[in-house]
Amino acid sequence: MTESSKAAVLLDRTIVAVSGPDRVKFLQGLMTNDIRRLAPDKALYAGFLTGQGKLICDAFVLMDGDRILIDIATALVEDFVKRLTAFKLRAAVEIGETAPALAVTVVWGPGAMEFVQYNRGAAISVIWSRRIGRECCCCGDHHRR
Repeated sequence: MTESSKAAVLLDRTIVAVSGPDRVKFLQGLMTNDIRRLAPDKALYAGFLTGQGKLICDAFVLMDGDRILIDIATALVEDFVKRLTAFKLRAAVEIGETAPALAVTVVWGPGAMEFVQYNRGAAISVIWSRRIGRECCCCGDHHRR
């Protein structure tokens, strides 16, 4: 029996975008990783902190052109965006969920890397992919929350 690659949309994850000319400087003081190390095709794993240094959440962070995408648990999005907005002050940044909505997708099995590399220019990027309704962009299945 030959096993093939499989994919699924992680419906409990949400993508928050931070854009604007001050996005790198703004996020540098709020995360545990050095955002200046962020590069196209290179995700960073980081924690986001309160002003007192307490952990708000952990996340994967990815550069996407002129915006930075943050993959966090859906249950934390509202509080996370509210906290980032509170730290905004005079920084020239825009913070919010992506529009159109993006979805976090996981691919596994033999040939998974080849699958991602091959489909990169289409519906799937290295970590994120567009959600088309509730239909999974990878397997066409209708996943339920």
